[in-house]
Amino acid sequence: MTADATFDAKPFGLAAAQVAKSALSRRTRMLLERGDSPRSGQPVWRNSYTEGTFEDRIWKPISDGTTRGGKRWTGALLKAARAFEYRTRLQRRETEPGARNGKLGEIGLEVLGYLYEIVDYAKGRLEPAIATIAQEIGRSYSAVHDALCRLRREGFLHWIRRSKPIDEPEPGGPQVEQVPNAYALLVPEAMRAAFEKAGVEQAWDVFYRDRA
Repeated sequence: MTADATFDAKPFGLAAAQVAKSALSRRTRMLLERGDSPRSGQPVWRNSYTEGTFEDRIWKPISDGTTRGGKRWTGALLKAARAFEYRTRLQRRETEPGARNGKLGEIGLEVLGYLYEIVDYAKGRLEPAIATIAQEIGRSYSAVHDALCRLRREGFLHWIRRSKPIDEPEPGGPQVEQVPNAYALLVPEAMRAAFEKAGVEQAWDVFYRDRA
């Protein structure tokens, strides 16, 4: 995942398993390829996973799982993200004089900083609604959504869509509903060497190694 990497529409669980070169059962592979909510006419995104069935595969402790270690890891990465934004903004100005943003943008840095503040360092749990992020940082829903997409494109995070059964659904009505995404915080590949040199370990790399 380089700084210019893009993601295809492949479900994240399958992509992670391929990176880890894990052996998957037929049932698990089918789950990852289609999502556990296949196209059915329900008002949820395709490839939405049922809440509570997949999060433990993407939520891992941040650094050593302590508040101190987690703040050190996220603080170092946010500093690197700001440097990346500054560098890409200068590059953009070579062809677009006066450009105000780089590849992450001011709002991208605000969103990333907010996610780093609220993530559960001990478990890696991170599931804010986009509307909640927007309200907390004082930006519009669409601006936050676009910022999240930029952060995913540049390798700072990824997410899985989720749904859950509706309690006491109306006969003939929707049976499931969309719930907030589950997010995984990542270190972009281009930055990993510097983080390893500095001794700042990424829990996601441990996740891959343990399943190799």
